[in-house]
Amino acid sequence: KWYTYKIIRKIDQQDTTKRLQDEIQELNTEKVNLQSQLKAINEQMTELQRKSETQLIKFDEREKNVVIQFEQEALALRHDLESRLDAAISENEQLKASLATANKRADAAESLAAVANRNLEAEISAESTRAGAQANLALAIDE
Repeated sequence: KWYTYKIIRKIDQQDTTKRLQDEIQELNTEKVNLQSQLKAINEQMTELQRKSETQLIKFDEREKNVVIQFEQEALALRHDLESRLDAAISENEQLKASLATANKRADAAESLAAVANRNLEAEISAESTRAGAQANLALAIDE
């Protein structure tokens, strides 16, 4: 009996050892699989991080391009407005010069009108004097 017990016990130990070795082997296989999965996940994370950085760089470049385009448009608009302002100032100066010339002509015309008016008054006065003299002469001749 003792011998049989020892044999059974040894067989049980061998079975237990074999089962534990199988479990260890399964755990090692699972560990290798998990390490492989972890490696794949790390590679994916690295790739995602690289893509994220690339997209961020592209976004920064697009943002810079938008800012540059906005600045260029603003500069072009400023040049356009400055050009229009210069043209308006020039036109204003021309209008001032034209107005000054028109005022001088109006003053000259007013002076000429005043002279013509005085001449007309002198002619009327002379005509009146002549008519009076003729009337006096006619009266003198009749007397």
